[in-house]
Amino acid sequence: MPALTVGVNCFISIIAANEYFENSTRFAQWKAYPTDDRKRALIEGTRLIDRMCYAGAKEASPQILDFPRTGLSDCCGLAVSPERSLLIAQQATCEYAISLLAEPSLGGGVNSSGNTKKLVAGPASIEYFRPIKSGKYPVAVVDLLACFMQDRIGGSGASSVGIASGTDDCSSFTGGPFDLTKGYY
Repeated sequence: MPALTVGVNCFISIIAANEYFENSTRFAQWKAYPTDDRKRALIEGTRLIDRMCYAGAKEASPQILDFPRTGLSDCCGLAVSPERSLLIAQQATCEYAISLLAEPSLGGGVNSSGNTKKLVAGPASIEYFRPIKSGKYPVAVVDLLACFMQDRIGGSGASSVGIASGTDDCSSFTGGPFDLTKGYY
């Protein structure tokens, strides 16, 4: 039997995870797995989520896991309390766990579910000969945690990334190295 300890090796208890899925269309899928497998998936999901880099800081200095955190904001720039950050991490752990149970290779290795072997458009075609490594983070997990993630250039989450949209006006970016060149005319 796996030793699931909230705050040490898991963000959420098996009882709370069961309650999370009780209000989901995937409840039957979740309950179909043995309790020990669900615990292992929650522990593994926590471990994989804990490997990401996040903005802000751990709430307490002797804290083992990355959540709860202080100094976080949501994608709209509103402050997120440490309690709310932990709740979101718990939801992400549940989503990761059910994904790991359905597709164990998400924990590492090559996931071929996103691979395209052959594309054909009229007389043109492209065929791939090797598997392409897909992302290991399920979409639901990324959706929940994306705004808390620290990007590679030192900003925090989605708020520090430039975005261009399809409008009639010129796109403008504030901050970052976007004013280094004028581009081609």
